[in-house]
Amino acid sequence: MIINLTLRFIFLLNLIGLSSQLIAQTFPSKPIKIIVPVAVGGGADRMTRTMAAALSERIGQPVVIENRGGAGGTVGMDLGAKAEPDGHTLTMVFQSMGVNPYLYLKLPFDTVKDFSPVSLMVKYQVVMVVNNSLPVKNVAELVGLAKAKPDSLSFGGSGMGGLSHLSMELFMNQTGTKFLHIPYKGNAPAMADLLGGQINVIVDALAGVAPLIKDGKIKALGVGSKNRSSLLPNVPAIAETYPSYEMVGWLGIAAPSGTPPDRVNYLSREIAAAMNQPSVKEVLVQTGNEIVGSTPEEFGRYIRSELDKYEALSRAIGMKPNQ
Repeated sequence: MIINLTLRFIFLLNLIGLSSQLIAQTFPSKPIKIIVPVAVGGGADRMTRTMAAALSERIGQPVVIENRGGAGGTVGMDLGAKAEPDGHTLTMVFQSMGVNPYLYLKLPFDTVKDFSPVSLMVKYQVVMVVNNSLPVKNVAELVGLAKAKPDSLSFGGSGMGGLSHLSMELFMNQTGTKFLHIPYKGNAPAMADLLGGQINVIVDALAGVAPLIKDGKIKALGVGSKNRSSLLPNVPAIAETYPSYEMVGWLGIAAPSGTPPDRVNYLSREIAAAMNQPSVKEVLVQTGNEIVGSTPEEFGRYIRSELDKYEALSRAIGMKPNQ
């Protein structure tokens, strides 16, 4: 009996291996395109290109990046949702996927129904920074100053619904404070004004601002993840003072709904392997990213958790959707 079960198990393993070989032989049959719904040159674009180069080597086909930014990522995501569901067109998705249903009155696609999650690639940390002239050394002192001088402090970022905006909204909601929101066309001009003293606070991707922190040009008060960052081990997590606070950015890959499951699973495995190649992992980890490389099912659950989180936040802050 035991021998028969062992033989059956070996037979099933051989079938799985044969199936993977057949997929590899028939797919992909042409270059894979990844639609990146942000501008060229940003952190999300660079990370996706790093992964794509490693993925191309693994699957033996070119992986082409097509940048289609606009409207908080909805332009590119709409193209990706409506692409041919054969696995040869993928979309880089990020945290706005969980935000946009509550930011826009009507999206041209359904976040859940029109995409097949492939893999959550990375999570990346954000950090709250302030102008050096602001007389605070930690988040508790910032809260105290904000409560002592209501509506006198301002924060900037990449506009409504961006990670910087929502990070501060969550902070205000949990600390009972109020800061004036100054929206910018991007985090770079916001940072220029922070350095110049025109605004007081920014929450930004840690990798992008770590050099300014280390050079003493701005002060870091806390990181958004539950634990401290290895890049800035002396900077506490905001959660050390306000335990329920957590905000991280993330990047993943999705396929159009209807993409064959065997191709989705194949891509998921290959993307995870590409992300964990030493050359890729070294670059990403050194810039404050956490390699994830999830399964499609895990990524699907994560997207739903993000939708739930931002729905609750949008209700709490009374965020009204745009047209």
